Amino acid sequence: MTAGRSIATDKSVMPPGALALINLPLPQRNDIGEFESPSTSRFVLDQDTGGAIKGTGRVDLFVGTGTEAGEVAGLINNTGTLYYLLLKE
Repeated sequence: MTAGRSIATDKSVMPPGALALINLPLPQRNDIGEFESPSTSRFVLDQDTGGAIKGTGRVDLFVGTGTEAGEVAGLINNTGTLYYLLLKE
């Protein structure tokens, strides 16, 4: 698991271990210590099962461990987009 780069989804719906592109408002501390949520795009790996994540339309982004990671995780409850990069045969 890599902070900010690992996601959890329902593996009965989404492909495990797949590379994806995520776009969401991601909380970050600004220069004066307040949280802002700029739109953030990055590549992520679907590496976790997310026991509470059921069905489509739900993703859990692992943001790390510790107090600040817990604060950030508590602030993420936004709509974003997720695109899987799959090989077309």
